[in-house]
Amino acid sequence: MGKSIFLIAFVALVAIFLVMTFSIKSYEDYTFYSINEELRQIQLENQFESLFYDLIENPNAYCEGRTVQVFLTTKRIELLDLELKAQKESFLGNYVSTKRAFLMTNLLLYYNVVKLNKDCNSSIKPIIYFYAEDNSCDVECGAMENQLEKLKLFCPEIRIFAFPFEWDQFVFSKILEKEFGVEKAGTIIINNQKFDSVVKQELLEQALNYN
Repeated sequence: MGKSIFLIAFVALVAIFLVMTFSIKSYEDYTFYSINEELRQIQLENQFESLFYDLIENPNAYCEGRTVQVFLTTKRIELLDLELKAQKESFLGNYVSTKRAFLMTNLLLYYNVVKLNKDCNSSIKPIIYFYAEDNSCDVECGAMENQLEKLKLFCPEIRIFAFPFEWDQFVFSKILEKEFGVEKAGTIIINNQKFDSVVKQELLEQALNYN
């Protein structure tokens, strides 16, 4: 009798574990599926709009359309970033592949902002920030993040494009690191100027060429 009770309890425990695992898997699968679908949609829209606006002969129409699209895409990317951060400790390992897709989309948005500034003299001011994906940010790195927050208050037109420093899962981050000579997490790039230690806030503001 005692063994039967023990066996029933063990089977019940296994059943509960399997149900919980299935529930977590279903939730994670749905969450990551939704994030990836939104990322794919953004990528398709940007590819289409780049082709579409290249055919427009009216520069004003081109610039107005691209400015609106970049603004809307930025908002969508920011929301996806929050969702992805909440799933960083993925139970079933779906995080890395989705993170790569997110970073690729973010890089595409950065390219569109640079192109918009070049073609249309846009007021958007892109900043690249390299952070520690493993959360190993030291005190100075944290101070740099605080400076970025102050910059966003000073200049609402700022758009921050964050990429993980020395993260083997995303090769394009390494290309950017080499391009700008980045050697540590917490590095800020403003108009090709590198800031990898805390400086006076005025120097960052000057680098923005903000009038």
